[in-house]
Amino acid sequence: MFMHNYSNDIVDSLILISPEMSVAEGLPKIPELIIRPNPFNSVCRIELTGANVESGELIVFGIDGRPVRRLKPDKSDVIFWDGINDAGKPMPTGVYFISINNDVRRAGRVVLLK
Repeated sequence: MFMHNYSNDIVDSLILISPEMSVAEGLPKIPELIIRPNPFNSVCRIELTGANVESGELIVFGIDGRPVRRLKPDKSDVIFWDGINDAGKPMPTGVYFISINNDVRRAGRVVLLK
């Protein structure tokens, strides 16, 4: 009979925290997307918190999964999307997905109403 030793697998996935560190310092910061208003008509505000947003890229996808708009975050944690695609044309009413690609990927959903 074959038995697997899972104890090595568990040890490999642990995050080691020294006694001087708090638990929060030992955990990676996960980006959070806060999208307001949702649904929106003319402009939505996308807040990025909890990570180094400058090194990431924010992409707006259509419901079909194709990229609609690529936005590069600056030092601010807030980005505005005006419902315009990369070609400068207004997007139709619909559901769009917003993703931040950083050390960790995070996504949210927004509805554009005209």
